[in-house]
Amino acid sequence: ILVMIEAQSTWSESILLRMLLYYVKTIDEYIKKKGIDIYKRKGREINIPSPRFFVIFTGIKSTPESLSFKRDILFDNASSLELEAVVINKDDNKSELSQYILFSRTYDRYRRSGYKGEEAYERALESLEKEGKLREYLSEKRKELVDVMKMLYDQEYIDEVHEKAVLSKGIAIGKEDGIVIGVVRTVKAMKENGATLSQISKFTGFTIKDIEDMLAQDLDVIK
Repeated sequence: ILVMIEAQSTWSESILLRMLLYYVKTIDEYIKKKGIDIYKRKGREINIPSPRFFVIFTGIKSTPESLSFKRDILFDNASSLELEAVVINKDDNKSELSQYILFSRTYDRYRRSGYKGEEAYERALESLEKEGKLREYLSEKRKELVDVMKMLYDQEYIDEVHEKAVLSKGIAIGKEDGIVIGVVRTVKAMKENGATLSQISKFTGFTIKDIEDMLAQDLDVIK
């Protein structure tokens, strides 16, 4: 069995597409490492691990119990390609995983309140301890958890700076090469073919406001 797990705090069905790409890459590496002949006639001779997909959601949005590639990405139940992932989002304190989700949600709440980095997770720890939640877990793994959160915060900061730099560069290159025009045309085509704003948002990752702005664009002006 091959277990594929992705965690996210902001809900996005497109995580399924990323999981599919990760799975294909992982299996490709597995096949090469094991020297498996993929041209054998019988499937059982290939012997690759069976995948299980899980999404751990630590945000506050209400989510479905599972995600379906046909339903949530392709919007085509007749498609031959399917991938399903179980969504784990309970913070009932009954398992280490649910405790992780509970802490992540408490930490995010303090970050949204304006606390940054170390102060945010120290506040989260104090709040949970005061409420008597995760007491046993925190008494055993408090330092480990703080160290991990420090590392994650540092990585979040690095990723944020990197994303801003890539976005700025991408917009400049896109305007020169016509990529922006292509994106707008794609959004317009999806709308003309009956896709709703919500469906376009799920598929592209753009916000509803961004999509509305694109639909209002005059392509001749962009050129």
